[in-house]
Amino acid sequence: GKVYGIVYDIKGSNTASSLQFYLTDSVNHFIRGALYFSVPPNNDSLSPVISFIKEDVDYFLESFTWK
Repeated sequence: GKVYGIVYDIKGSNTASSLQFYLTDSVNHFIRGALYFSVPPNNDSLSPVISFIKEDVDYFLESFTWK
């Protein structure tokens, strides 16, 4: 499918964005995504939500195709 990319799973306390990714076909297309919350970063309380969303993002990345 000519989909290449990287996922950044950023560890540490109080990171502004703990999950970022980009995908490309290395010629014409590029897509980038990042996970941000509208609250002060506190990974202790956000970690369950981050884990839940990461599963959805992983599925999106594994099933992504260009049209």
